[in-house]
Amino acid sequence: MAALIWPATEKFNASVRDGSLDYTLIQPADSLLLVSISRVVVWRVWELGLAAVLMIVGVRMSGGVTNLQSLGSFLLLMVSGAIVIYSLWVALIALTFWFVKFDNNVTILQALLDSGRYPATIYPPWLRLIVTYLVPIAVATTVPLQGLRGDLAAAQVALFLAVGALSFTLARQIWKAGVKRYSGASS
Repeated sequence: MAALIWPATEKFNASVRDGSLDYTLIQPADSLLLVSISRVVVWRVWELGLAAVLMIVGVRMSGGVTNLQSLGSFLLLMVSGAIVIYSLWVALIALTFWFVKFDNNVTILQALLDSGRYPATIYPPWLRLIVTYLVPIAVATTVPLQGLRGDLAAAQVALFLAVGALSFTLARQIWKAGVKRYSGASS
């Protein structure tokens, strides 16, 4: 998040207001991809390595046995979770097309991610449904670890992979609608 999402969000918000997004939209490449990688803070990527070390240490300390199936589920669900977070980000920054001074998108995304700091199982059932399916933060945080522990059946893994794909599809549609609405700097 600190390497890709936050820096790109700051640049995107400013580019909508000052009109420099026009230059991105006329490029012969996907505008969402260009916005997503517009600013990368490379030195923050080391945090991924730290996260991997913490996960390995945590699994070893818990005494859990990890087999190839649970490791594969974890990796797939982790990618799906990253797609969910990315999709939430896309949907939030796309709101800037409708609300030009919508600088709170970073704050809103951070608040959503804060709800994922805790396992979804601690929430009451109605809230668990919200953080798993409506705003699927749990798919990015709790579910991959359940896959690593082997707590999920194959059908559940497939369902959560579908949630990731659906969230990206919806975010992409919101992005396209926002780009169509964008009138540029001259309007």
